[in-house]
Amino acid sequence: MAVALRRKQPRKAHHRGGGAPEEHTRNVRGTNIMRILIAFEDDYCAYADALAKAIRAARPHLDVVATVGLEALQTQTARLDPHVVISSVPNPAAEQEDEEEGKLILAWVELSPDPNLPSQFCIDSWRWETLNPSLEELLDVIDETERLVLSRVVARKRADGY
Repeated sequence: MAVALRRKQPRKAHHRGGGAPEEHTRNVRGTNIMRILIAFEDDYCAYADALAKAIRAARPHLDVVATVGLEALQTQTARLDPHVVISSVPNPAAEQEDEEEGKLILAWVELSPDPNLPSQFCIDSWRWETLNPSLEELLDVIDETERLVLSRVVARKRADGY
């Protein structure tokens, strides 16, 4: 799955979804409830773009952003508040949550660019690793995370009396 591709020009963030990245909604399935952020080293930007296109094609109702290299990962994570991060860097924490903001990254995939090295997966507090994961395995992570997001939205609505 990992192929080293080079691109000479610097990348810009690619956003797909309703409105600007700051205008995300938290509605039910069929809109842009779940946000996915993809960030890799500049040497693998074509790989990140191809991965983003494949996920968009398979899950068009989700908001997928391929961002500018790893240097922008922390800034983009804070700004976009993604539910899933797919990157070549390790998860900085098993669960990142800002109680005041209600931000939560539910899933982090450290996708190894080297097919001979394991990729690390984390959904909520569940962790595992696998060699050279397929697109289907990534989509399974996305689907499970979407189920978690939807269940938390429903639980929040019930708690608020809706």
